[in-house]
Amino acid sequence: GCSAGGRSGTRAAAAARPSIHGHEATILEKIIKPIRNEPGCALLLHPVPKSAPFYEHYSMRISHPMDFDTLQANVMSTAAGGPGASKALGFGSNDKVDATAQYEHVDEFVRDARRIFSNAIRYNCYLDKSSTALRRTFTSLLYKFEARLLEWNRKNFPHDAILPPTPPLKLCLSAIEGAFQTLT
Repeated sequence: GCSAGGRSGTRAAAAARPSIHGHEATILEKIIKPIRNEPGCALLLHPVPKSAPFYEHYSMRISHPMDFDTLQANVMSTAAGGPGASKALGFGSNDKVDATAQYEHVDEFVRDARRIFSNAIRYNCYLDKSSTALRRTFTSLLYKFEARLLEWNRKNFPHDAILPPTPPLKLCLSAIEGAFQTLT
């Protein structure tokens, strides 16, 4: 794409990146917790264990794994000011999952949250009935996540638009929609 260049373009880009600080509790309560409790989300809650029989295949296909336990640990670590401090916030994080990042901006959280769904959809890319059912579930959860995120964003940052899903996610969802149309 084209770049505006210069200092004014940089200021505009920075202004469009709202800080996550001070919003961690509402992100956990209004976005993460309700999606975690959705039917079909169980496969997305925890990291894929290295002891899983399919782990090697998974790690070859998915270069940046993400799950809701890790996402939640990252948000809580951000709120608490660093790794290890997140357990004191009382959001019931899995003690076995450590934070892998801290977020400065809302879009960093959004990127990792969307990664959960894109990874799940990408890994289950086959046309058998089981994979197709999983993709439909994950796509439905993604749409619910996006709706909650949009509602939260409008309340907290009414003048800042949320960045659209990343191009790979859009491409993946387009491919899925095409596959669904040919299968039904």
